[in-house]
Amino acid sequence: MAELPFLYGAQYYRAPTPARENWDGDLAGMRRKGFNTVKFWVQWRWSERREGEYFWDDLDELMRLAARHGLHVILNLILDVMPEWVERDHPDAMMVDADGRLVGATAPCFRQLGGYPGPCYSHRVVTEKRRRFARAAFEHFRDAPALLAWDVWNEPERMAAHRTNDAMPALCFCESCRRAFREWLSRRYGSIGRLNAVWGRCYTSFDAVEAPVQASCVSDFIDWRAFQRDVLHRDAAWRLDLLREVDPGRHPHLHVVTATGAFSPAVAVDDFTLARSCEIFGSTMTGGPYACAAGLSAAQGRFYYNAEWHLNFGSIGSFQRIVGRDLFLHDQLAQIGWGIRGCLFWQFRPEVLGCEAPAWGLVRPDGSDRPVVRHAEEFAKAFQPHAAAFLRCRRPAARVLVWRSADNETFHYCRYNGVKRYHDGLGAWCDALYRLNVPFALCDTEMLEAGAGESADVLILPQAMYLRGRDAAAIRAFADAGKTILSEMNLGAYDADTGRFSPTVPGHGLAEEWGVREEEATAAVHLPSADTAAVASDGADDVSKALRSSGVCGSDFFAFDAADGAKGLGAFDFAQLTTASGEVLARFGGAPMAVHVRTASGGSVFYFGTQLGTAAAGKGDDTFLRHALSAVLASAGVPVDDAGGMHIDTLSDETGTMRFAVLVNDGECELPVRLPPGSWKELFGGEPKTLRPQTAALFVDRQGTAGEKTNRRFAILRRFGYTPPPP
Repeated sequence: MAELPFLYGAQYYRAPTPARENWDGDLAGMRRKGFNTVKFWVQWRWSERREGEYFWDDLDELMRLAARHGLHVILNLILDVMPEWVERDHPDAMMVDADGRLVGATAPCFRQLGGYPGPCYSHRVVTEKRRRFARAAFEHFRDAPALLAWDVWNEPERMAAHRTNDAMPALCFCESCRRAFREWLSRRYGSIGRLNAVWGRCYTSFDAVEAPVQASCVSDFIDWRAFQRDVLHRDAAWRLDLLREVDPGRHPHLHVVTATGAFSPAVAVDDFTLARSCEIFGSTMTGGPYACAAGLSAAQGRFYYNAEWHLNFGSIGSFQRIVGRDLFLHDQLAQIGWGIRGCLFWQFRPEVLGCEAPAWGLVRPDGSDRPVVRHAEEFAKAFQPHAAAFLRCRRPAARVLVWRSADNETFHYCRYNGVKRYHDGLGAWCDALYRLNVPFALCDTEMLEAGAGESADVLILPQAMYLRGRDAAAIRAFADAGKTILSEMNLGAYDADTGRFSPTVPGHGLAEEWGVREEEATAAVHLPSADTAAVASDGADDVSKALRSSGVCGSDFFAFDAADGAKGLGAFDFAQLTTASGEVLARFGGAPMAVHVRTASGGSVFYFGTQLGTAAAGKGDDTFLRHALSAVLASAGVPVDDAGGMHIDTLSDETGTMRFAVLVNDGECELPVRLPPGSWKELFGGEPKTLRPQTAALFVDRQGTAGEKTNRRFAILRRFGYTPPPP
């Protein structure tokens, strides 16, 4: 498989825009600005208007122009814009919502051709027709000189119209899906008796199983969501496998909206699982630590790039912002610090159709440069001489892992009718680790089982309430290796294997093994609190009614006292803990609510009887979170550097020599530049002594840069028969 360059460019063609008369000049302009990659969409509805007849003329011309101007092309396969003839000839392939209503084809602003969201993925006949189109596209373009890679799925999901925090979309409930769900359950459980035991039902056969339309019974809904994920994962698999068959070596991959984010309930995919089927991996994102960590962690060592950089977002109702140089470099260099292997802007020309117009463009509607494209050009031309060296460098190995699980996320939807609390908390832990300058990654249980924890010292378990025995075993093994666990309350409180709330918490035997137990647990609103903010009412209607009638005047947040004198902040839940031999770290109302225990195997467990991450996010103050985290990390021998908001990333080559350093000031005041030992050169703006708030700087190793120039010079001389002397 050909080696990939650092990918830098933009999405360009989503038929029918931009107009043909702009193509040659735009692609030439992209190359002049230092871009090397462009993306074109290959849309089912556009290119197969009559069944079996294919229209490639526009894309053929674009491919020729890209080759002429020296641009690599990534083709993006778009199958969710269904041709008219599919709906006409196969009405039973249309998706159905939970209320039994047909989800007909529409034309939202991001799929202006219509035919969206396409047919049901469980419909076998139409799936074969989608497969046939994909094969035709792969075969037609496989000899195109400019073609670098295929992105076989743009943001896998069922229906973007349902992308909200409070909606787990009810797609799809057609007969094909119901039948496929029952078959899936039969394989998963093996017998109807086993399903009945976990779900708490009395079905006589799998044929009687209903598809759940609400989340309140937990086990059935989590299985339904797992089934939906599996449908999408299998659809991704056949696309990737088909490309490998037809055009080997074209870097088969897809790109996601990072699932550890606000949209994941609707997307219904698991980034970690999808990435395992790809040679490279991409995601839609900006440069924040949560998004970068999520995408890079899911990639699991694969070449990973920002497939859609949404720096230029906007709409007809809210024109895009004017991106200044500081803002641009802050977002761009933060991604470089994470080691991300490329960025493709969404997009080069602004939209001119519908409500996305006139935004998203690097250039104006008339083709003239906006400020953002000038900053992109500056970056591309300054960074390009160092790109080859950068691609050989890696970030330090993660010292801390943050556990996440797609099923646990769905469980929190069942719990709260949304996942904002869960993701806010997860994001707060990531932000705190980033601010403390601690190398970290997100992980799932499969990664732990595969050895991801071998180089890590600490495993953080945010709101890990829904656990399978397999999850608990991986967590137990981490502690048994003599390492440190930091857990919020409710660990394994809901036993996924039995479908029931655990009799003891932590569950799966961890309470007995670790010597810590949640004796009493209550909602924070029942606690006496000086914070009289309105009580959240996103629970069941009867619970909300009871809260109002009982005169509860507490808050979702509460303060507590740490043993070291610090003032802690908890949220939503409170657990009174008991421990036989552990050290009490914090109390509320005199009762222990945070403890440190040593396991029989020499591991260390810090157990907090509340949600620290969600408290920090909800109040916008992570002071105690960073304080507690620093203490835990120090006990595990992990160095921290809380430098007032200054974050530093270093990337080292195969010899361990640091070659790049990125400084990002996310603080509120100007901070001094501190660099690792070495001789450094800053690529933008000279040699700064300080960094202003919300700015960033990229430093390269002077000696390494000189070496790169020398190597390039020798490479040219070798072509004329010259052999350089040995070093």
